[in-house]
Amino acid sequence: MPVGCALLLLVSALLPVRAAESRDAFPGIAAAYLVKQNDVVRWAGAADRRLPPASLTKLMTALLVVEDGGLDQQVAVGRDAIMETGTRIGLRSGERWKVIDLLAASLIASANDACQALAVHAAGDAARFVQRMNR
Repeated sequence: MPVGCALLLLVSALLPVRAAESRDAFPGIAAAYLVKQNDVVRWAGAADRRLPPASLTKLMTALLVVEDGGLDQQVAVGRDAIMETGTRIGLRSGERWKVIDLLAASLIASANDACQALAVHAAGDAARFVQRMNR
């Protein structure tokens, strides 16, 4: 099974099960959402509302990191990671972490510093990683 399918199944398993005709299945959980299956809208809530990507970026980071493999590789935490704002786990410059541990921190703790460290490790810098996500 492709990694993207596995990630989608994991996320789907975490969502409450609702009838297919329900159009507003997640009020109070997400500010906006749109779930399609075979081009049929299954769930929608404020689907046209423009919002920053938030955790979707974390999921995309996780997908690319898992596709790359090497989950036991060591990541050297750099200045970019420690300068991150928002939710963090308090990484320090020069620390070494396994990819799998930073991945867990980014998905479980929503840690921006862990995501930044993974992005730099995977692509050399955040800008190149963003280009890769967009591709």
